[in-house]
Amino acid sequence: MSYKSSIARSIWDIDPEQVKNIGEGILSLPNVEYIEIRDISNAANKQVIQLSTGTSENLTTKDFTLKIEEDGELLDVGKLSLKITLSPLYSDLYDKLLFILTFQTIKAFSVSILIFAIFHYLVTQHLITMASFSQNIKPSNLDQELVLNRNQPSVKDELDEMSNALNSTKLSLKKMLESNSNSMQLQHSLEKERAQKELQTKYNLQTEQRNIELAKLVEELKNTQEQLVNSEKMAALGNMVQGISHELNTPIGISITGSSHLKNQTTNLSKKYKNGTMTKADLELFFHESENLSRSIDISLQKASSLIQSFKLVSVEQHQDSLSEFNVHKNFEDIVYSLLPSLSHKNIQIINNIPKDIQILSYPGIFYQIYTNLINNAQLHGFQDQQQGLITLDAKLEAGTLSLIFKDDGKGMSEDVKQKLFDPFFTTKRGSGGTGLGMNIVMNLITEKLLGQVNVETEVGAGTCFYIQVKDQT
Repeated sequence: MSYKSSIARSIWDIDPEQVKNIGEGILSLPNVEYIEIRDISNAANKQVIQLSTGTSENLTTKDFTLKIEEDGELLDVGKLSLKITLSPLYSDLYDKLLFILTFQTIKAFSVSILIFAIFHYLVTQHLITMASFSQNIKPSNLDQELVLNRNQPSVKDELDEMSNALNSTKLSLKKMLESNSNSMQLQHSLEKERAQKELQTKYNLQTEQRNIELAKLVEELKNTQEQLVNSEKMAALGNMVQGISHELNTPIGISITGSSHLKNQTTNLSKKYKNGTMTKADLELFFHESENLSRSIDISLQKASSLIQSFKLVSVEQHQDSLSEFNVHKNFEDIVYSLLPSLSHKNIQIINNIPKDIQILSYPGIFYQIYTNLINNAQLHGFQDQQQGLITLDAKLEAGTLSLIFKDDGKGMSEDVKQKLFDPFFTTKRGSGGTGLGMNIVMNLITEKLLGQVNVETEVGAGTCFYIQVKDQT
């Protein structure tokens, strides 16, 4: 121990402080739990220091004699006693033992795995291959032979004999099956061909029958569609006739009343003239009343004539899809004038903002039908709970395309209704005057007859706006 000479010199020089410092340094060494230094230079055997870190288990004691050389003579000056714990040593030995056991276990396991792998490579995998080969023998794979994936030994062993036996058994089975398969295959082929012919004949008959039924159904659908479209047209025309008849009653009634009154006045004046009792005042009164009645009758008859002329034009055009050049403003004005009587009970105002100089070559009767359905749709749905409403129609002609904007300030539609608006037979007024065909007819007339397109924008409570574009047929 390197500290022995230093401690001995410090005891000899009677330097307790130095001895203490050295003792503390020794105590700080690993495993040192206790240190005691005694001065034995005289018979007193005096204890110099005693230091301890605590009480631990597994302690061992070691004593050292401290000597110093003085005048060529070694003198015993002190005694150093140490107590060292063996617990770290035991722990280290335990760790080494655990390591050795683990290593040996792994080593034994690895050797076992190696032996198993060698046995599997040499024997087991071939046995598995033969078992799988035997289980998968089917009539469809009798030509396959069992070939083991192994280096061919110089002398055939049991595995080779088993492999040859399996291949021989499979070859014999193949020959047995082939001996009677020809007749079975021929019979199966004949039966299959006969069944296919029967199925083909049955399929052809069913296909022919279905084609006939489909042709009839398509024809019926076409006829039904034409009848529905004509019914819708006649319904709109019927509503118009009813409104026109109601509107004509007023001017014609006024005219009849006026002419009757004028007749009576003329008869009275003629009597007075014949009796010689006619005065100037009677004549002036007759002239005044005759002028007023004539003016009233003329106005009423002109109104009735205008209504009849407009209705005549609309009714003819609705039944004749003739291509002609017409004024778009006048075309809409005619249909509005014809429909006004049926709109008067709800105070619906229609504003024609179409420029008066727009002329196109197209089908004016189809335009009448489109306007009629749009106005009726607005009256029936848009203004359902309103006593008044506003409908406006704007238009512009650019590069041979007529753009129409039909707008109402009614209650609008939900998104769900908007998506189904042009579907045939879709209506929110089933049983209340709605057929579900009006807007579908509008769509068909615009897209098929006028080769155009129509879009709609609407929100609940914000009215509805139709954007229509059609081509000038020039």
